[in-house]
Amino acid sequence: MNPKSIRCPAYSCTKSIISGVCHSLFVTLLAWVIPAATLPAQKLDIEENIWELQELVVTAQMREQRLVEVPIALTAFESGQLRELQVRDMAALSAFVPGFEVQLQSPNNPGFVLRGITTDSGEANQEGRVSIFQDGISISKSRGSAVELFDIDRIEVLKGPQSTLFGRAASAGALSLLSRRPENETAGELTIGFGNEGQYIAEGFWNAPLIEDKLFARMAARYRHRDGFIDNIAGGDLNGVKTFAIRPSLRYILSDKTTFDLILNYQYDDYPGTSFKQQFFAPRGAGTSPFEAAELNRGNELGIERTVWSLTGIANVKLNDRIILTSISGYRYFDSYEEFDADGSQAFLGEVAEDAGAEQWSQELRLNYTNHDRWEASIGISYFNEKAHQRVPFRTDERIFYALISPQVAAVANPGISQLNQVLPLVGKPTLPLVAAETIILPDGTPNTSNAAFPYGAFAAAAIQKQLAAGVPLPNLVIPPPAFAPPFKSFHEESFANWGSNETWEIFADSSLEVFEGLTVTA
Repeated sequence: MNPKSIRCPAYSCTKSIISGVCHSLFVTLLAWVIPAATLPAQKLDIEENIWELQELVVTAQMREQRLVEVPIALTAFESGQLRELQVRDMAALSAFVPGFEVQLQSPNNPGFVLRGITTDSGEANQEGRVSIFQDGISISKSRGSAVELFDIDRIEVLKGPQSTLFGRAASAGALSLLSRRPENETAGELTIGFGNEGQYIAEGFWNAPLIEDKLFARMAARYRHRDGFIDNIAGGDLNGVKTFAIRPSLRYILSDKTTFDLILNYQYDDYPGTSFKQQFFAPRGAGTSPFEAAELNRGNELGIERTVWSLTGIANVKLNDRIILTSISGYRYFDSYEEFDADGSQAFLGEVAEDAGAEQWSQELRLNYTNHDRWEASIGISYFNEKAHQRVPFRTDERIFYALISPQVAAVANPGISQLNQVLPLVGKPTLPLVAAETIILPDGTPNTSNAAFPYGAFAAAAIQKQLAAGVPLPNLVIPPPAFAPPFKSFHEESFANWGSNETWEIFADSSLEVFEGLTVTA
């Protein structure tokens, strides 16, 4: 459907009336200014513009319906609209859907917001509150859910709880992506585009019948690249794009009542690092503006590498004029790894990575019934099995990390040290140095690595307090020497990990009855 052809019928009627009125006024004025005898006899042809509102058929309720008949808060787009709007990813799509936002920090870290409810957790043991489906298969696990939108037949955004229709914890809503299927024709298209910042894109498709009227094939692909537009003083650039996606598919018409579709999706992402820019400490030679250069540690080691692929089989069998049996079988796998500098500064302070992946199997059987008059219904059963994992390593330089927390350490330790310093000289013991609050970045822009060990004053005070709690008399206190203070490591790493295993059986049913014209009840 071409967006330029979408016009409201009321608008068409109003436009025709206005055109007619304007023409009548023009003819009347002309007849008044010029004597009628001087007007040549002629027939004035009026070319009428006819605007047609084309119907959009959707499958939000698991059966084909006209969009205007679906009793759900639904926004839908077909391929022509997506092309004209230049929607290539989910973030671009959300700009045209009220109440829906996609925060695409990276393909490994999307956030979906529907009616104010956000789902962005990458933990393996959590279900998203917004379900994402691709050709009837759930792709809701966060780190594998952001996919390229190319050669798309239709996109449907359903707002509000959709657990009955889509399951998979669709408590806030669901996004359904439907790719174009092979057709009984030979056709192809190739689009190539270039832009600044090293942007280029190539995408297209080829469709051809392998066996006339029986077996059709389609191959669609996209390659998208953009250099990072934020320079990284430590090396490389940030916020770039590099992705390749391909979708071969087959359609086999077994008979006039049975069709089978086989769809393979593959996507590989290799992005440079994401710019987490520190807004307090400026990089050396640059300012704190997010549009200026950053200074993130590890340079070219930062970035995202992700592989996603899936295989989907869809069979439709028309049992009779009223009942259609649909089977949807799916396998999906993704593996992603991202390195990023979470503290956004030149200090080796919060260096984080994320290693995530999942493997899933699913099967759905559904019967759709319609009597072509007043009653439509569907009933089905589905099985879903998924195993997922997530590991998040955290790395830091303990010397710099201490500089970060030193104000809090000083606030806690110094009152106690001051009290001890009033007593220690009375028993011939030396006083302890107070803890200084430090900064993680020195005035010359370099990280503060001056602390080789835990501050001696706080360490010695803790040792003395422990002796006093054990009942040691003041004169017998043993004050540890400075060399005993625990040293800081220049590299420290620890990890957070979680796993999830999910096996689900679901039974669902949906029925719509037209009580009378204009009133339909759905349960």
